[in-house]
Amino acid sequence: MHPEIVAPWIEALIPFEPSHPAEVRAWGFCLAQLARRTGQRALDVDEALSQRVAARLKQVALPPAWIRMVEEVVERQAEEQSQVFGESLPIGLRLSAPVD
Repeated sequence: MHPEIVAPWIEALIPFEPSHPAEVRAWGFCLAQLARRTGQRALDVDEALSQRVAARLKQVALPPAWIRMVEEVVERQAEEQSQVFGESLPIGLRLSAPVD
């Protein structure tokens, strides 16, 4: 999304104080994704905001990889993709091609 749209959301989320561990992880992941570096200047939030997000994320117990993706361009990991795009199929359940 364009930084002009994302920046106000980030500004609203930075001061939020999560109340329990699950909320901390959800809040931190959301904030990290919004401020994530893409390597495209037209899509990245400005450096000052990015630094504020990284500093805020460092104040709570979050995976270092989440902070790193705000500070530098990194490739999405499988675990992160499942958080963004949804869970995988339950164990034992498989998709098959339609039978003609």
